[in-house]
Amino acid sequence: MTIGNRSATATHEVSWDGVRIATLAPGQNSPEFAVTAGVPHTLVTRIAGTTRLACSQANPIVAQCDRAGLTCAGS
Repeated sequence: MTIGNRSATATHEVSWDGVRIATLAPGQNSPEFAVTAGVPHTLVTRIAGTTRLACSQANPIVAQCDRAGLTCAGS
């Protein structure tokens, strides 16, 4: 799984299941990371240094062996 920041101007802080996993500059992707398949997860992306959400909270359920990524374009 990877997370991508598609904002043109804002740096994003990304948390997965309550743990910050990356701070991403505009246009940057996170390193690939493993997640448990078949269960709901919590993805929160905030504008760096703020409490403001860059995108709505997501609760993805990842299929086994899925290598797709998720993106956020919020600024």
